Amino acid sequence: MSGPAAGVQLASLVRGAQLGKGGQGTVWAVQKRLINGEWPVVYKEYDGKSRSELRADVLERMVAFLPRQADGTARWLGEHTAWPAALVRQGNDVHGFLMRQIPEHYFRVLTTSPERRTSGFEFLLNKDAYLRKVVGISFTPRQRFQLLLDLAGKLDRLHGLGVVVGDLSPKNLLFSLQGSPSCFLIDCDAMVLGGQWALKPVQTPGWSLPGAEEPTTRAGDVYKFGLLAARLFIGDQVGSDVNILRSADRAVGQLAERSLAAVPGQRPALADWLGPLRSAVSTAPATLARPAPATPTPTVVNSPAWTPPPRRTVPTAQTANAVTATAGTPAQTPAPARTPNPARTPASARSGAAPPRRPPAARPKKSYGWVFVLVALLVIGVALGSKLLDKARGEDGSDGPGSGATQTRQEQAQTLESLLTENDGNRGSVSESVVRVMGCPGGSELEAAKGVFDDAAGNRDRLVGALEEAGLDQLPDGLTADLLAGWKSSAEADRAYSRLATDMADGCTTSRVTSADAWADADRANVQATRAKKDFVAAWNPLAEEYGLRTLSWDEV
Repeated sequence: MSGPAAGVQLASLVRGAQLGKGGQGTVWAVQKRLINGEWPVVYKEYDGKSRSELRADVLERMVAFLPRQADGTARWLGEHTAWPAALVRQGNDVHGFLMRQIPEHYFRVLTTSPERRTSGFEFLLNKDAYLRKVVGISFTPRQRFQLLLDLAGKLDRLHGLGVVVGDLSPKNLLFSLQGSPSCFLIDCDAMVLGGQWALKPVQTPGWSLPGAEEPTTRAGDVYKFGLLAARLFIGDQVGSDVNILRSADRAVGQLAERSLAAVPGQRPALADWLGPLRSAVSTAPATLARPAPATPTPTVVNSPAWTPPPRRTVPTAQTANAVTATAGTPAQTPAPARTPNPARTPASARSGAAPPRRPPAARPKKSYGWVFVLVALLVIGVALGSKLLDKARGEDGSDGPGSGATQTRQEQAQTLESLLTENDGNRGSVSESVVRVMGCPGGSELEAAKGVFDDAAGNRDRLVGALEEAGLDQLPDGLTADLLAGWKSSAEADRAYSRLATDMADGCTTSRVTSADAWADADRANVQATRAKKDFVAAWNPLAEEYGLRTLSWDEV
């Protein structure tokens, strides 16, 4: 396989646009270079901290590993992974490496934003409503099995080459549903080759191995593959319940259960998944068997004692810390599972038939002369109203100046619900990362937590801007103001937690965490956010019930 030389001097690179920035450094487009004469190139430039921790000799072996393979294997690695292809040096110091750009079909545009994003697996770990409204896909059981089959085959082949992924999680996996569903592996410089690693392996929050098990073995990859399989069918960023997967295919569900064994030796090999997954693809059900929602108790909205009924599970997505060839990676992170809440139907529409009428009682005859007077008045009123309406609409029959884009009250409520859906998961990801910081993990995990906080704050800022521009003037007074206040305060708390993670990098204890100024700032912002969110849901839930939309508890906002 032809390609760039094993070593390239930094000064010789013609850099293009910055494509991404993450916990280890920055990714740049590279001009006038191709890998294998066909694939565009990007440069991953390590930051100072990563360069100081880098085992350059192992990274060099990873670069040399590619051309030493048979042509078919080398091409397979280049087609399905962002494998390091050439070291980039400044003098004798390694500053990073070249790799191929992510293929175009592993990018997508969400329905809520024109920004082009990498298609991370975190998008798929959400409920069907989120997938339809935000990701813009209908994700069938067969496609889920096809993706798992594709990934299992690739992981099995990597294991056969002596490669362990280690940090197998949604942040390092991309998906495509074009044609036959497939996946693409990124952050390959963090993989383990022949038992050696270039950068110390870390584990994405929520995807850690049980106990003190190190993420450097095939058994560790199998555990995380089983976790991914379960969550792909649960439709959530957290949890390990295999019941929905088992109901879709018994054999595959049993494999997932075995893969999640606490003892590594009790887990199957990835090759054991291939046959059952092929069978599951051919026999996949049309829909997934979800647990039946609990029947809600009738409530009186204007009663002082009214409390929201059980809520449906909040879809989330996990934040991608990895540096990839992308203009931005969405923060999608775990959120606690909740009881599903069926959509409400307005009382006026709950029955297709009108209630039976009682026969009218006999009444004495009356004079109906007044009826003609009333009819005459109504005719005059309709005529006057028609003239006024015509004037308001204009002679051309339009709805008047500037009103062509005006939404109805129901449409504005639906617009707001879509923003609420897009916000799903922010709170869960932040909460989990706060717990991790309090546990004083190593520097890499603190850095990963900081990335979660920064992404969450950025997401909330973007939602605040979208809400301010939405012009929801027909909704109840104070509704959007409360939501804006809640999201702005949550963003302040996210930024305070980010500062906290930075402060703890030079020495961390639990008491130091909770006594830090940044902790106090986050606490104050959280109090303000909670108050505003409670006010918001008190006004939102009656409106949502009126139009059959999703009701919420304050901690889902």
